[in-house]
Amino acid sequence: MKTKLGPVAAYFGCLDQPVQQTNSCLSSLYGSELATRVQVRSDGGMVFPSGFSSSQPNYLDYSEVAGKIIKRDNFGGYVPNSDVTFDSNVTHNGQIFAGGSFTSRGAGELHHHTFMGNLPCAVSEPEPELDPRIATTVSVPGSEGKVVPFTGGTLVDTVAYEDLTPGVEYTLDGQVRVVADGSATGIVASATFVPESASGTVEVTFEITGEQAAEYAGQALVVFEYLKAGGELVAEHADLEDEAQSVVVLAERTD
Repeated sequence: MKTKLGPVAAYFGCLDQPVQQTNSCLSSLYGSELATRVQVRSDGGMVFPSGFSSSQPNYLDYSEVAGKIIKRDNFGGYVPNSDVTFDSNVTHNGQIFAGGSFTSRGAGELHHHTFMGNLPCAVSEPEPELDPRIATTVSVPGSEGKVVPFTGGTLVDTVAYEDLTPGVEYTLDGQVRVVADGSATGIVASATFVPESASGTVEVTFEITGEQAAEYAGQALVVFEYLKAGGELVAEHADLEDEAQSVVVLAERTD
């Protein structure tokens, strides 16, 4: 009976893209050194596969043998009516290709297409890129304003972070600088933490001695913060004009 479309494949055009994706997926699963490609020679209308390995899987290019008579290793007697037993009850990486076995008696073609495995390289959504950010606010405990006593005191820098990776260890390195020229004061502090969520807060505490307070008496100081992960800088807050990060040291004793 004549069919509307010639080749069988013409009825499955909608499968072209999935098949192409599957072929690409399968070709990337294993290295070529893990299997042996069988060589196929064509002669007199028949094809002769050879070079089979006994120690690893063998494969061949289907396009080289499709629709052709296969004669194994150019044996002297081609027996088209012999019984062929095919055992398909095999798995690969836990994926069942088919079940059971069957025997073909006499000449003819064997068709076995069942494949219900789940390919491990299915298309997945790309992971969003992280964009770590920090914002900071400094305070002076015991002071009504952001004023450091002439005798010294404590600065508490509250750092709000966003878009960090939970479970990863981070370190905040803080520096106190002079607002007027950005020079370093040598006053530093750090805090190491492991966030439980992508966003949150952590405190960095600085201690200013009486000697340091006397050195910078009457001057405005600002706190810079540098966030690192694995020794690499991932975010920073370093703004000389940020009032939220600035304090003033008293110019003289008030007692």
